Amino acid sequence: MRKAAAVLLAGLLSAPPVSLGSAPVLGTIQGVVTLDGRPLSGVAVAFIDLQSGNVVRATTGSNGAFETSAAAGQYAVTTESQAGLVVGRAPVRVAVVPGRVASAEIELFAQSTAMLQEPPQKPTPTSTTPNVPAAQQQPPTTPAPTSGAGAAINFEPVTCFVAGEFPLLDAGIEPLSSVARARTYFKAAQGQNFYYVEMTQDAGRFIGKLPRPKVEASPITYYLQSTTTEFEESQTSEIEAIIVEKKDDCGDRKIAAFGPPGEVTVFSASSGAAIAPLGFAAGGAAIAAGTIALIAAGAAAAGVVTGVVVNPQPTVTPPPITLTPITIAPISIPTPIPVTTSR
Repeated sequence: MRKAAAVLLAGLLSAPPVSLGSAPVLGTIQGVVTLDGRPLSGVAVAFIDLQSGNVVRATTGSNGAFETSAAAGQYAVTTESQAGLVVGRAPVRVAVVPGRVASAEIELFAQSTAMLQEPPQKPTPTSTTPNVPAAQQQPPTTPAPTSGAGAAINFEPVTCFVAGEFPLLDAGIEPLSSVARARTYFKAAQGQNFYYVEMTQDAGRFIGKLPRPKVEASPITYYLQSTTTEFEESQTSEIEAIIVEKKDDCGDRKIAAFGPPGEVTVFSASSGAAIAPLGFAAGGAAIAAGTIALIAAGAAAAGVVTGVVVNPQPTVTPPPITLTPITIAPISIPTPIPVTTSR
């Protein structure tokens, strides 16, 4: 017995030491971040432990992929982007298990891209047309100067808007595949605050539809801005446009094409909230009673998005309820009869 115990002890002593810290305690989160199906590089994503509140961060590479280590737990997904991009689609929860890989495919979208307008018509061409008299043709213009490290904006300045019409501004932005969003910023002469509208893409061009200006808003100052998927920005110089009663009053100025009827969603450049701008017709920039709503999507996974409530249901006031008084008749209580008991 003693000999067997000694052999066992010798075997244990000769075995290699076991490291208690060698067991895996961390898991891995990996995935790809995209915008409209295109991978985004340099995007900061964050994973929040739903129990402890600890945050694990990662940054995407050139192919939009990321990878980070995290302790075991349940995590919510968010983004730390400062370019107006929020999480549109992602796992509601990412379960991290020690020694295993958890996948998190994340789709982002631009926060303020909701448009409340009909698809704009193609702008009036400015090239020479045999059927148009030379006296009625608009003079050629040179592209507006641009600045910034982002995509190149090719835009011929429009310097005359007709009151009561929806001005259309048409621009080419190259390379097209790099553009994450494009905006037109503008303000009326009466105020210092800028507003903006999101530009929509149509046949490789970007078109911005402005609300209907009033004559007293003249001159309007505006510029175009582009943001790429790499978060690089570029913009044109500020341009002034006068507001006239009819297009014949524009003279030799380039006239903005007229957009179709339909409300335009306008945002405040300072707060990002949807708003009716100063100097423009309410019918062209009204936003369903100006109601702003915060929409929470998919717990913490989708973040918080500023949106506009379109055509809210009218509040119905219920008819008053008339209460009929109830008369309670008193009930007589009989006098108890004493009971005689014999001992």
